[in-house]
Amino acid sequence: MGKVKRLTAAVAVALALSVGVASLPVGEAFQPAVQVFLPTAEASTVSDLQGEYEELEEQLKDLEKELEELKDQKSSYMDQIENYNKQLELIEKQMEQAQEEKKQLEQQIEEAQQQIESLTGEIDVNFEQFKQRLKAFHLQGEASSLELLLSATNFTDFLTKYTVLESIAEHDLELMNNLKADREEVIATQEKLEQSKQEVETLEQRLEKKQKNYESLTEDSEKAVKELQKDEAAKKALMEEIDKAMEEVDRQIEEALKESEMGDYVEGKMLWPLASYKRISSHFNPNRVHPITGQIKAHTGTDISANRGTAIYAANSGKVSYVRNYDGGGYGKYCIIDHGGGIMTLYAHCDDVLVEKGDTVQKGDTIAKVGMTGTATGYHLHFEVRVDGEPVDSIANGWIVEPN
Repeated sequence: MGKVKRLTAAVAVALALSVGVASLPVGEAFQPAVQVFLPTAEASTVSDLQGEYEELEEQLKDLEKELEELKDQKSSYMDQIENYNKQLELIEKQMEQAQEEKKQLEQQIEEAQQQIESLTGEIDVNFEQFKQRLKAFHLQGEASSLELLLSATNFTDFLTKYTVLESIAEHDLELMNNLKADREEVIATQEKLEQSKQEVETLEQRLEKKQKNYESLTEDSEKAVKELQKDEAAKKALMEEIDKAMEEVDRQIEEALKESEMGDYVEGKMLWPLASYKRISSHFNPNRVHPITGQIKAHTGTDISANRGTAIYAANSGKVSYVRNYDGGGYGKYCIIDHGGGIMTLYAHCDDVLVEKGDTVQKGDTIAKVGMTGTATGYHLHFEVRVDGEPVDSIANGWIVEPN
């Protein structure tokens, strides 16, 4: 086998992941944590190519794990943002209520002030009248009051006039005292209203502070989400590069496997590769619409539905030329048997491959178990017959006979 030129590419990715949302550094740039490189050496054997593929597969798995962690972090931040927005909505409602309460208090304070001014005016008027009466009494002297009392026709009239004079004085004082008491009561009410207004203004200040805090937290979380989205995009781009590299390595493996290491074909009809399962879920079709991608892509084998773990048999005797016993690529876990004369069979989407590269197998030997690794929509065996490296319709070309 000649040397196969390997794909040369080097791609690096930088990522810093933290554990737990509460400890995440909001808005900080992510520092390089892991570097991923695609191999750059040259491979001369299928084993070397398989080793390269496995390295790429491991890198891809690591990236997929990191991508999931990124998604979890982003989801946590999104939950935080949603919670902050709910808090902001609540604060806005509280601020609206406080503003309405403040407005009502200001109106009540204004009404109280008007009452104070009105009562003060009444007190001033009455006090002025009281002063005028006192002045009149002073100017007229005691004689005026005495004359009024002496003009009484009898004792009863005397007492009545005395009581009238006393009542006038008491009434003036009582009126003044009542007005003063009302004014003091209104002033006390106004002070309470002013205090309530001050408490509402203090609440407004606290709410504004909380509002700014939550707005800042929301902004920081949104910045963190943008940073995570950038890292997510970078990782996806790198994963695409690795996917392309894996496809290239797969292509090189396929090319290398075209060269049969055996002599002539072992002869004989091939055996149906599953003992008790006969239903074909998808035939060989060069123009099949792929059930997952929806794109037109050649289906290079025959899909036979079966339960997970069903034994897969070697369709004919030969030598195992290739084994991939890990989940990756479209075929997932699979193996290829070389039957000589450029004739090979491939068994894909296995749950487990039981043979190793270089093993000699006999027709009917159990070589693997049915699974759904790789790109598959259900448990089945993907069976291929290849002639000089090219897949052919195994049934139409008479390599195997479809069971009744």
